[in-house]
Amino acid sequence: MTRPGQLTFEEVKGAYENLEAAGKPISTRKVHEELAFRGSRTTLCEHYRAVERTRKAAEPGDTPPLSALVLRELARDIERVVQERTSQLSAELADLGASLDVVVAENEAFRAAKAEAESRVAALQVSAVEQSGITEALRSQNESLAKQLDAVHSEAKSARQALAIARDQLRELEERAGRLEALGERTRNEVADALRVEAELRQQLEAKTHECIALHSRADAGRQIEGRLEHAAAKVEKLHTELEETRGRLAASEAQRIGLAERLKDAQDARTRAEVTGQQLLRKVLDNTPGLQATDAK
Repeated sequence: MTRPGQLTFEEVKGAYENLEAAGKPISTRKVHEELAFRGSRTTLCEHYRAVERTRKAAEPGDTPPLSALVLRELARDIERVVQERTSQLSAELADLGASLDVVVAENEAFRAAKAEAESRVAALQVSAVEQSGITEALRSQNESLAKQLDAVHSEAKSARQALAIARDQLRELEERAGRLEALGERTRNEVADALRVEAELRQQLEAKTHECIALHSRADAGRQIEGRLEHAAAKVEKLHTELEETRGRLAASEAQRIGLAERLKDAQDARTRAEVTGQQLLRKVLDNTPGLQATDAK
């Protein structure tokens, strides 16, 4: 039979499971606190190790190996957790050092030293169990991040396709604008030629007019000059008509060039928006992928 106040395996196991169900950190000190500090620390540590061995024997087999990238990420996270747990264990060991004063008063020096060593081993076993749970949580987190990364990659691919289409449209508009610019230049040259011909014809008309005045007194020659003037006037009228048509074509070409310039500006704005969208998507990939951020920072 157990003595009054002596701890049993079932009591230690029950306190362990209560802390685990409540999501609290588990250690020999926490279990002892859960049991209202009943019993000796030596007995508590013995039962605590027995509980750890029982739970470890009931754990399932090893999981399939992970990829190298996931393992590297898990290794960094586990190293960080180990450092945090080491700090926590150091604090707990400091608390254990204070508790040893009470144990030394109750037991001989050898049993006190043994209890301290067993408490440290038990605490390290608890840390190993906690790290196993953290590893599983990190694996689930990495799977979720991989799904998010796939979705972001799909969005980035769509944005790149839209950007390529916008660039093709912009290139086509630039080519059309170049052709219209060349057409406008040819039209302006034709108008300049027409104006120059008009000026020459005006000079010829003035010369013919002077010649008509000089020959007005000569009746026979006057009729011939009149016919020539009528012919010149018809030619001038025709040139006026051609000039007006050329001006109309030039105005239409200028309007078309302005329209294409506006479309070119819209295409450039679309390309700018597409590039900004690509940058935002890339930033989103980096924000949702801690591993990539660490690699980029290095």
